[in-house]
Amino acid sequence: MTKYILVILLAIFMVGAPKSAMAECMPEIELIDNVQKPLISIEDNVVRVTDAFGMTMSIYNLAGGAPVMSVKIDSQDKRFDLNLPKGIYIVKVGKIARKIVIK
Repeated sequence: MTKYILVILLAIFMVGAPKSAMAECMPEIELIDNVQKPLISIEDNVVRVTDAFGMTMSIYNLAGGAPVMSVKIDSQDKRFDLNLPKGIYIVKVGKIARKIVIK
């Protein structure tokens, strides 16, 4: 009976030892979220989009449906003149969306 208990305890210590030894050898991994999110701003019917290289900007009216304007952003700082009628629109770049008002 004591041999059986001794074998079980020895097996438990041997299984636990490599994990703790491996934890000491493994470097700590730190995840850093440094992904730039697109910034959307508007001034005088000009939309400025920064940090969105390679993304697509879509503009929707409040009625929804297909976008009234859709363009590929080919630089880190891009400006677009909006030749849209007066109204309220949604500008979407990636997962970021902003409401704009054209007066």
